[in-house]
Amino acid sequence: MVRRTTAMPARLTRLWTKQLYREYTNILHWYDLTQAMAPVALAIAPITNYGEWRPATRTIVMADHLIRDYPWNVVLEVLKHEMAHQYVHEVLGHQAERPHGERFKEACHRLGVPAWAASASGTLPPEIGQAITRHLSAEEERLLRRCELTEIMRLGHLKMRLADRNAAKYHHSKGNAKFSGQLSRINVSQKLTQSQN
Repeated sequence: MVRRTTAMPARLTRLWTKQLYREYTNILHWYDLTQAMAPVALAIAPITNYGEWRPATRTIVMADHLIRDYPWNVVLEVLKHEMAHQYVHEVLGHQAERPHGERFKEACHRLGVPAWAASASGTLPPEIGQAITRHLSAEEERLLRRCELTEIMRLGHLKMRLADRNAAKYHHSKGNAKFSGQLSRINVSQKLTQSQN
């Protein structure tokens, strides 16, 4: 597979890097490692590997092509793979060990890294698309729909407020601010009801 190594736009790289920091913190918390592992620098760069742990600078570098071309949960597993290298180096104190030796396997197990992400092959298996498909239980589906409806309602409310403000500005000079605000609220409410059905 030929990997593109052209850099992402700077603004997009900053946003993805921010999200990686959030995910890094969440992973430390989830696996109860907040006391054991100190935060590192995270970067996104046009490298040919999927990720790299650079102990000299305490940096985890993620490939921009990984973030651009793969689902986010694949990116997270590669991040955990690189965190496992950090774990071996900083927590277990084995700097001289082979990069994917026994201590690394122990670290992968500690961080819940799946077998496909713990390997050092440098390629993702072709069935990765099927392996990452997640099936939701009926309760999870119900909660997801509830969250989606809540978000739709929140956005609808924001749209109504914006429509009220814009209508009030537009009709203020004609003295019809209250009337036009009521009309815009009715229109947005009708659209919101239609989108939920």
